[in-house]
Amino acid sequence: MTTICEWSFAYSQLEHIEISDSVDIIRENAFFKCRNLKEIRLPDGVTVLDDMAFRKCEKLQNVFIPSSVSRIGYAVFSGCEKVRVICDDFFTAFVGFFDLGTEFWEYRVLDICSDLL
Repeated sequence: MTTICEWSFAYSQLEHIEISDSVDIIRENAFFKCRNLKEIRLPDGVTVLDDMAFRKCEKLQNVFIPSSVSRIGYAVFSGCEKVRVICDDFFTAFVGFFDLGTEFWEYRVLDICSDLL
């Protein structure tokens, strides 16, 4: 089991990242302000996305979350105005509270069939 620690990739210029199958936890602010990151495909085995893990990844468009994820923290994608979250196997994910660039926070629940991928 491996953890991506807090602030590990914060402020990096990553456009793409391939997360190892051994990763099970992504901690708070691990990818904070990775402004060029466009897509994340989490491997099976990831179980936790901590609070604000991908906050302010401004170009982030697609996030693929496997059914192994059992906890998605607060404001995981806050400031990711273009993000679309796709979940496997009819898995319903509470995707925290998104800051959509307005004065309010929005609660979203997504239930998207894996055959749409």
